[in-house]
Amino acid sequence: MIGRCRNPNSQNTKYILYADDDMEDQDVFADMLNEIAPDVSLVTVNDGEETFDFLENLHPGSSFPCLILLDVNMPKLNGIETLEKIKKISRYRSVPVILFSTAINNNEIKNIFSLGAIDYVKKPTKYSEFESIVLRFVNHCEVVPPKAQD
Repeated sequence: MIGRCRNPNSQNTKYILYADDDMEDQDVFADMLNEIAPDVSLVTVNDGEETFDFLENLHPGSSFPCLILLDVNMPKLNGIETLEKIKKISRYRSVPVILFSTAINNNEIKNIFSLGAIDYVKKPTKYSEFESIVLRFVNHCEVVPPKAQD
Protein backbone atom coordinates (compact mmCIF):
# COMPACT_ATOMS: atom_id res chain seq x y z
CA MET A 1 0.00 0.00 0.00
CA ILE A 2 1.37 3.39 -0.97
CA GLY A 3 1.56 5.79 1.95
CA ARG A 4 2.27 9.53 1.95
CA CYS A 5 2.25 11.06 -1.44
CA ARG A 6 2.03 14.61 -2.74
CA ASN A 7 1.15 13.94 -6.38
CA PRO A 8 4.36 12.43 -7.79
CA ASN A 9 2.65 11.96 -11.15
CA SER A 10 2.89 15.67 -11.89
CA GLN A 11 5.74 16.44 -14.25
CA ASN A 12 7.87 18.76 -12.12
CA THR A 13 7.62 17.14 -8.69
CA LYS A 14 10.80 16.13 -6.91
CA TYR A 15 10.18 13.19 -4.63
CA ILE A 16 11.89 10.44 -2.70
CA LEU A 17 10.53 6.90 -2.81
CA TYR A 18 11.11 5.28 0.59
CA ALA A 19 10.54 1.55 1.11
CA ASP A 20 10.43 0.46 4.75
CA ASP A 21 8.10 -1.84 6.66
CA ASP A 22 8.60 0.15 9.88
CA MET A 23 5.86 2.79 10.03
CA GLU A 24 7.59 4.67 12.85
CA ASP A 25 10.73 5.08 10.71
CA GLN A 26 8.56 6.29 7.83
CA ASP A 27 6.88 8.85 10.10
CA VAL A 28 10.13 10.19 11.56
CA PHE A 29 11.65 10.50 8.08
CA ALA A 30 8.52 12.22 6.74
CA ASP A 31 8.49 14.73 9.59
CA MET A 32 12.15 15.61 9.16
CA LEU A 33 11.86 15.85 5.35
CA ASN A 34 8.88 18.16 5.69
CA GLU A 35 10.86 20.43 8.05
CA ILE A 36 14.03 20.51 5.96
CA ALA A 37 12.74 20.37 2.39
CA PRO A 38 9.01 20.96 2.08
CA ASP A 39 9.43 21.19 -1.71
CA VAL A 40 10.52 17.53 -1.86
CA SER A 41 7.65 15.06 -1.67
CA LEU A 42 7.79 11.64 -0.09
CA VAL A 43 6.17 8.45 -1.31
CA THR A 44 6.31 5.57 1.15
CA VAL A 45 5.84 1.89 0.45
CA ASN A 46 6.19 -1.07 2.79
CA ASP A 47 8.35 -3.52 0.83
CA GLY A 48 10.19 -4.19 -2.40
CA GLU A 49 7.13 -5.49 -4.23
CA GLU A 50 5.27 -2.25 -3.53
CA THR A 51 8.33 -0.34 -4.77
CA PHE A 52 7.95 -2.01 -8.15
CA ASP A 53 4.19 -1.62 -8.22
CA PHE A 54 4.69 2.11 -7.74
CA LEU A 55 7.43 2.44 -10.38
CA GLU A 56 5.58 0.36 -12.95
CA ASN A 57 2.41 2.44 -12.52
CA LEU A 58 4.01 5.84 -13.11
CA HIS A 59 2.21 7.75 -15.85
CA PRO A 60 4.21 8.47 -19.02
CA GLY A 61 5.91 11.85 -18.67
CA SER A 62 5.97 11.65 -14.87
CA SER A 63 9.27 12.11 -13.12
CA PHE A 64 11.02 9.14 -11.60
CA PRO A 65 11.98 9.58 -7.95
CA CYS A 66 15.07 11.72 -7.42
CA LEU A 67 16.14 9.05 -4.92
CA ILE A 68 15.03 5.60 -3.84
CA LEU A 69 15.69 4.66 -0.21
CA LEU A 70 15.46 0.99 0.68
CA ASP A 71 15.44 -0.60 4.09
CA VAL A 72 17.44 -3.82 4.01
CA ASN A 73 15.13 -5.99 6.12
CA MET A 74 11.67 -5.98 4.56
CA PRO A 75 9.13 -8.75 3.91
CA LYS A 76 8.38 -10.16 0.45
CA LEU A 77 11.37 -8.57 -1.32
CA ASN A 78 14.17 -7.22 0.87
CA GLY A 79 16.20 -4.11 0.11
CA ILE A 80 19.14 -5.91 -1.49
CA GLU A 81 16.84 -7.98 -3.73
CA THR A 82 14.93 -4.82 -4.64
CA LEU A 83 18.15 -2.98 -5.49
CA GLU A 84 19.26 -5.83 -7.71
CA LYS A 85 15.92 -5.87 -9.53
CA ILE A 86 15.90 -2.07 -9.98
CA LYS A 87 19.36 -2.00 -11.51
CA LYS A 88 18.49 -4.78 -13.97
CA ILE A 89 15.80 -2.60 -15.59
CA SER A 90 17.41 -0.06 -17.90
CA ARG A 91 14.89 2.74 -17.38
CA TYR A 92 15.58 2.77 -13.61
CA ARG A 93 19.39 2.46 -13.71
CA SER A 94 19.96 6.21 -13.54
CA VAL A 95 17.81 6.61 -10.41
CA PRO A 96 20.11 6.75 -7.38
CA VAL A 97 19.44 4.10 -4.74
CA ILE A 98 20.62 4.22 -1.13
CA LEU A 99 20.24 1.40 1.36
CA PHE A 100 19.06 2.87 4.68
CA SER A 101 18.98 0.36 7.50
CA THR A 102 19.69 -0.28 11.16
CA ALA A 103 22.16 -3.09 10.61
CA ILE A 104 24.08 -4.58 7.75
CA ASN A 105 27.31 -6.55 7.67
CA ASN A 106 30.46 -5.64 5.74
CA ASN A 107 29.92 -8.34 3.09
CA GLU A 108 26.43 -7.00 2.41
CA ILE A 109 27.83 -3.46 2.13
CA LYS A 110 30.33 -4.61 -0.52
CA ASN A 111 27.53 -6.44 -2.30
CA ILE A 112 25.17 -3.45 -2.45
CA PHE A 113 27.85 -1.28 -4.02
CA SER A 114 28.58 -3.96 -6.62
CA LEU A 115 24.84 -4.07 -7.38
CA GLY A 116 24.71 -0.32 -8.05
CA ALA A 117 23.77 1.40 -4.80
CA ILE A 118 25.35 4.82 -4.43
CA ASP A 119 25.53 4.60 -0.64
CA TYR A 120 24.66 2.74 2.53
CA VAL A 121 23.50 4.85 5.46
CA LYS A 122 22.90 3.46 8.92
CA LYS A 123 19.61 4.65 10.41
CA PRO A 124 20.21 7.01 13.32
CA THR A 125 19.10 6.04 16.79
CA LYS A 126 18.25 9.62 17.82
CA TYR A 127 15.85 12.03 16.16
CA SER A 128 18.49 14.79 16.35
CA GLU A 129 20.79 12.73 14.10
CA PHE A 130 18.19 12.59 11.33
CA GLU A 131 18.68 16.16 10.12
CA SER A 132 22.13 15.72 8.57
CA ILE A 133 21.11 12.42 7.00
CA VAL A 134 17.94 13.85 5.46
CA LEU A 135 19.93 16.82 4.12
CA ARG A 136 22.33 14.37 2.52
CA PHE A 137 19.42 12.57 0.85
CA VAL A 138 17.75 15.79 -0.30
CA ASN A 139 20.95 16.79 -2.14
CA HIS A 140 20.16 14.03 -4.64
CA CYS A 141 16.95 15.87 -5.51
CA GLU A 142 18.80 18.88 -6.88
CA VAL A 143 19.38 16.94 -10.09
CA VAL A 144 16.39 16.72 -12.45
CA PRO A 145 15.17 13.11 -12.41
CA PRO A 146 14.46 11.28 -15.67
CA LYS A 147 10.87 10.96 -16.93
CA ALA A 148 8.82 7.78 -17.32
CA GLN A 149 8.31 6.76 -20.95
CA ASP A 150 5.37 5.03 -22.65
